[in-house]
Parts: sequence; C-alpha cells; structure tokens
Amino acid sequence: MQKSSYVEYFKTAMITLLVVIIISASTMIYARLHVGETVSDDEVALQNDMIGYLITKYKHQEQSSPKNAVVNLKLGQLYEMLESYNQAEHEYLTALEKRAGRYETASFRLAGVYLLKKQYGNAESIMEKIPDSSRYSVFVEKGKFYKSYGDALFNYGDFEGAVKKYDKAMVYLRKINNSYKQETQEAQIDAYIALADQYVSEGKTNKALDILNYAQENSNSPIIRYKLGLLYLDGESEKAVDMFESVLKDAPSIINFSIYKKLLFSLKLQFEYSGDALKSKLYDTKLSRLRSYMQRNVLLPEEIIFAGYKLNVKSFPVRNEYDFIYSFDITNITNQNIPKLYAIVEFYDAKGNLVYTYTESIAKSFGGIDAGSGIIPVKFVIKTKKNLIQRYEKIPYKLYLSKNPKVLKLLYINDSIDVTKGKKTK
Repeated sequence: MQKSSYVEYFKTAMITLLVVIIISASTMIYARLHVGETVSDDEVALQNDMIGYLITKYKHQEQSSPKNAVVNLKLGQLYEMLESYNQAEHEYLTALEKRAGRYETASFRLAGVYLLKKQYGNAESIMEKIPDSSRYSVFVEKGKFYKSYGDALFNYGDFEGAVKKYDKAMVYLRKINNSYKQETQEAQIDAYIALADQYVSEGKTNKALDILNYAQENSNSPIIRYKLGLLYLDGESEKAVDMFESVLKDAPSIINFSIYKKLLFSLKLQFEYSGDALKSKLYDTKLSRLRSYMQRNVLLPEEIIFAGYKLNVKSFPVRNEYDFIYSFDITNITNQNIPKLYAIVEFYDAKGNLVYTYTESIAKSFGGIDAGSGIIPVKFVIKTKKNLIQRYEKIPYKLYLSKNPKVLKLLYINDSIDVTKGKKTK
C-alpha cells in the first residue's frame, strides 16, 4: 500500500465506543446515572438512603415470604444500583434457586452482573442456557447481552472477538425494530473497521479486505465502502473508483478529495498510454465532473487566506446571556470565484461532546467571493442560548470554513471561551 493511502486509511480509523450498561430502575436513579457530576453529594446521599430503605424493606419481606423469588430479584437490582455486584449476584442466584433454575429475568440479570465483573465465561454460559424463543423480550435481552459483551471485548482490544459478539447480537436484534438495533449496528461497524485496521497494521491486507467485504455485505456502510476504496487503490483502482463514487452520493464528508482526484487522473493517463481511448475518455469525464463538484462544494486550503481572527465577548448579566462576536479577514487567492462560503462554529462541553452548532453564510451579503477581490472583512454575532452558558464556565469551540458543510469543513480555529472572564482564552 502506498504511503499516502496508508496514512489516509488510518485517518478514518474507528471511533471507540465505551461500554454502557444501563441498569433499569426508578426515574430518580436513571437520572442520577445520566447527569453524573451535576448531582450534588447531598442528592446522591439521599438516593443511596432511599435504596438502603428499600433493601431493608425487601429483606423483611424475604423473611416473611422465604419462597418469593421476586423479592430476591428486586434486591439484586437494588444492589446493582449501588454497584455491589457480589451481593447482586448472590440475590439473583438465590432467586434462581427458589425457582429451580427457571427464572428467565433473574438469569438475564445474573449474566449482566457477570459481564460487569468481567467473568465472561460465566456470563455467556448463563445466557446460552436460556432457550431461544420468538418472544420480543428474549430477542431484546439476548441482543443487548451480546452487544454489551462485544463492547467489553472491543475496549479490551479483542476486535475479532467483538465482531463475533456483535454479529451474534444482530442475529437477535435484526428480528425486532428499536433504537438499540441501530446502536448495535454502529458498534458492529466500528469493530469491523478496527479489526481491518489491525490487519493492515500487521501487513495482512488480504484479511483486511475479507473482513471489510464481509462487513459490507451485512451493513452497506459508507465508511466501510470508503475503507475498501482505500485498500483497492494499489491493485484494483477501478474498484476504488466505484467505491468512492458510491460514498460521494451517501457521505461525501469522509472523502479525501485529493486522493480521489489523483486516482481519476492516474487512470485517465494509464488507459491513454495503454491505447484504450474509450476508458481514458471515461475517466477524463469523471475527472471533469469531480473538479466541477469540488469547485462548488469543496474548499481547499490553497483557495483561501484566513487572517486577523478576533473574538469579542459581550455579556448581559441580567439575562445571563452572551454575544460572541467573531471577526476575521478572508482572501480568495485562486483565479475562480467562490460562490458559497460558510463559517461553522461548534461548541463542546468539557468531555468533548458537541452541544451546539452555529452556521453563518459569510458570502451572502456580496453574492460570493470573486477571484482577485482582495481582503474581505467578515463579522458575525452568535447570540448564545442561556442554557449553553449556565452549564459551563469554559466552552471549547472550533471554527470551520466550508463551501458546503455537508461535504467538507476546514478547521481554522480550535480554542475555548472562558465565560467567567468574559473573554477568549489563549
């Protein structure tokens, strides 16, 4: 594999998914798990006191109804909320014992606890003992289990094992239609890509092609097709073009257009030198169409000079709101007009999660940016939403320029705003 395509291949590497196992509980506990640090210590203490009260209540109920397995199931769930997994395991085992091993819900919960304790063999053994059936609940629980198992293996770096578990999860989840199915499909794609990346790094390109082709048959994902296109660059260039063309229709933002353009130009010359005028003309036409598409939609670094960037912050304490005033200069340094240009500002929280996106058309007031137009000053104001500011003190942000945000964005500023000081941080 050529160096440029090798580097580009790894630029599109997987996005690691964290293992998320959500224990079903009351609305209060659900909120606690999801807001995390926004819950005060007093609130957490109160919630734990309430869980403790319920545990005491069910312990007394167990004494009065010693054969009632449901009580032990509820106790196990409460211990899970406290992350007391050994005690949860004991309660689920007790519930199963009371019903001679035939308590499906307790088995599902016990398998989940074994996953949390990283006792994967025990977890899978429990799940395999639960008979398959056509019931919706079984499809969901088994699908969720194998998805969580795949997550655990993925985070451990066992991508081959993760692929197998995600595939097994989809055996169950493809029979139903809910949001968890989509989440599992996305995790499955990440695992395919991670495994292919591993094979490429080990010099096993054929194995990488095999796993990506298998993934493509099962998912038809644009990123899988793009990865295949990159691997086809060295030996099967025409296949690479087919892949890139299909990705251009579905997800143009993931394409490296420089590589795509060089590929078409190379094929045009290759067939011209071999005397195949028809194919040479075909790829010349494709190249012309791509150049036209890029002119309309793809901003390249060599087209624009970006300078004089400033950010001023104006506060309105009474309303607890801020105006972010962005200004900079742009210059079109090409010999062609740029009819569309957008500024995109993305705001993030401290964990790197995108919380707000603002898009401004900065060429609308003057009908595009003419070639040789000189320096053009740009200024726009983002009137921030109250909730954006109230939750954060420092707000990381990125400023991009783009001809078409759905196709490609070029990053120009990666900074943060310290709202407590009312100014941009250095």
